[in-house]
Amino acid sequence: MEGGVCPSFSGKVRMRANQKRLIVTVVVLIAALLPLLIPHGSAPAESSFMDKLAANIKLGLDIKGGALLEYQMLTDVSDSEMNALADRVIEVLRARLDAAGFTEATVEKVTAGISFGEDIPPVRVRVQIPGITDVSRAENLVGKTGRLYFADVLAIETSVSTPSIPAGMSLEISRRKLQGAEPYWVKELHYGEYVGGVQNNTWYFISPMVSVGSSYAELDGSVVTDAKPLVNNQPRPGQGRFMVSLKFSSEGAKTFRDITSVKSTYADTDMKKRLAIVLDDRVIIAPLVQSQISDGNAVIEGLNTIEEAREVSILVGSGNLPVDLASFNKRV
Repeated sequence: MEGGVCPSFSGKVRMRANQKRLIVTVVVLIAALLPLLIPHGSAPAESSFMDKLAANIKLGLDIKGGALLEYQMLTDVSDSEMNALADRVIEVLRARLDAAGFTEATVEKVTAGISFGEDIPPVRVRVQIPGITDVSRAENLVGKTGRLYFADVLAIETSVSTPSIPAGMSLEISRRKLQGAEPYWVKELHYGEYVGGVQNNTWYFISPMVSVGSSYAELDGSVVTDAKPLVNNQPRPGQGRFMVSLKFSSEGAKTFRDITSVKSTYADTDMKKRLAIVLDDRVIIAPLVQSQISDGNAVIEGLNTIEEAREVSILVGSGNLPVDLASFNKRV
């Protein structure tokens, strides 16, 4: 047809364009669905194809059930600093949850203005864990600061309430105050629990810096590069069968060597020979140091269950939270 386009030819062009668009659409859909069609989820190997397929899909709390935990940060910093602090908190919590197997959990920062008559923190951290049944375990991992440090033991007492300051220790307390290491009472890890019908009421009077000759050394979880739960095949009488191995950085290994070198010289009856390992102001163990330890490794012994050992290793290995958290909202 002169001066125009043949209708049949034009129709064929449109048909080919439609076919191309259809092919592209199908390819995109297949690419999007392919990760779901390949059964690589957490379902057992003997599960059916549909079970494995379902395991690939992450379900929200409303569908799968679980827990929502929301925390406020106990700090007086500015809003801009609080946002940066929340980012660090999220990083630590993400590492803890992943190490504990809660890989489907989400950790996010929530911001909100404060309305009249309400007391809502401007920046909060929200953790959502689908499918969880042991909520208390998750709360322990999320809410604990996870601050590990080594400390001098100045006294040990048994009491149902906080003991008095030990007699004859005024000079030592004053000396340590000048170093920013004022002593204080803390409970033993299993304080209040019953073992063999006897309640544990042990308190330790500790100083967060360790005396090394005429100076003081500080050793905390920031120099721990690895922490693993282990079984103790030869526990001491009355001691738990589980432990956590710690590996220090080169800097931490040197400090630990200096500390153990001095402490190993004291007599077993001297309190200075003890070195307390403290987590969130609870003494896990305070052993007598028998020899210098120079290989950069230490062991936290005396844990009662493998779950407790795992929790300690996760808290220590993931690093300290940069700020204390307080529960703001919880939904299970």
